Amino acid sequence: MALLFIVAGLVGSMIFGHLLDCTQRFKETAFSVCVASFITCLVFSACLYLDHIWIQYLTIGIYGFFLTSFLPIGFEYGIEVTYPLPEVVCAILLSSSTMVGTKIKHDYFLHSIGN
Repeated sequence: MALLFIVAGLVGSMIFGHLLDCTQRFKETAFSVCVASFITCLVFSACLYLDHIWIQYLTIGIYGFFLTSFLPIGFEYGIEVTYPLPEVVCAILLSSSTMVGTKIKHDYFLHSIGN
């Protein structure tokens, strides 16, 4: 399932990257991909209770298509929002905020389970 998730995300990244280059509609694309990721997450969670493995593979592929492709969309949108600044500033801010958020959540969960 993980391989399907990643490969579908790579395909989605290429498709949405091309779509952003053609349309230049960053906010609308980011919002629609975010909503689609949320909906497919709910559908995948509901499908875990079914005994049909092919449905789970189908939904995880669609979920990966939208969720993994959001990363380059987010970077492109952030670069457009912070236009006069160099692209590296936006990339550093997005990457470091992810790392700090992950560290905070990791410490909270380790503290809550007693390790």
